[in-house]
Amino acid sequence: MPDFQAVYHLRLTDVLEQWNPQEALLLIVGLQERGDTLLAGRLAGDESGMGWSIRDWLALDSRNELEALRVMQVNKGRKRGSKKSEFRTWDHYPGREAERRRETTSKLDRLRSLAAKGGGEVAG
Repeated sequence: MPDFQAVYHLRLTDVLEQWNPQEALLLIVGLQERGDTLLAGRLAGDESGMGWSIRDWLALDSRNELEALRVMQVNKGRKRGSKKSEFRTWDHYPGREAERRRETTSKLDRLRSLAAKGGGEVAG
């Protein structure tokens, strides 16, 4: 509802009552594709509900490109066996917490599956 007010300057309840359902759906899809709406943020899994605009995502891409160049430059000329600089990821983007929860759930499911296959056998 807040997205309809902020983006379209319409009340969602009025749209649902007065407009064709296909038109209302197109407006909802438009909110999702926009990226910087509450709906887009929620669909990405962001707890606060705020998504990122295209400008925000482009800034993150630029940051990652600069970080990749930094790593390549630092590692240039390093000898074999010496510790190389690692790429530092940026974990502060919409949906990262949900992504982290999915990764953890997946890992736990794999471990549970392995434990179930073992059948309680003890080595030794």
